[in-house]
Amino acid sequence: MSRLLCHAGAKLISIKDLETLQKPPSSPSYQPVDYSIFASLIEEILADNQFEITKTEYAVTTDRHGQYDGRKFFGLIEAKRSDFENPDYSPAIGLRTSWDKSIAPQIISGGNVFI
Repeated sequence: MSRLLCHAGAKLISIKDLETLQKPPSSPSYQPVDYSIFASLIEEILADNQFEITKTEYAVTTDRHGQYDGRKFFGLIEAKRSDFENPDYSPAIGLRTSWDKSIAPQIISGGNVFI
């Protein structure tokens, strides 16, 4: 079951498929962030801080034909740490950015609560 809610034409995508998306060209005033690198960097930071990633989900927007166009990117990374085990709570990281310049790269952390 997916915990990442996709809307506005976004569809789930694997990290491998993220790597195949062609980012727009750079300009002197705009440097697009490669989505797979953005997600991988966050995963590396979590691992460097002794977090074990338990689930990742990524999504990008699609065109009117249902093909990934990559205008916007969304991600959810769930993790755990051995020194913080709680059956009712788990850390989660949200990611989002865009190539259409509507969303700057953003990261948010919080928790999943199990009821």
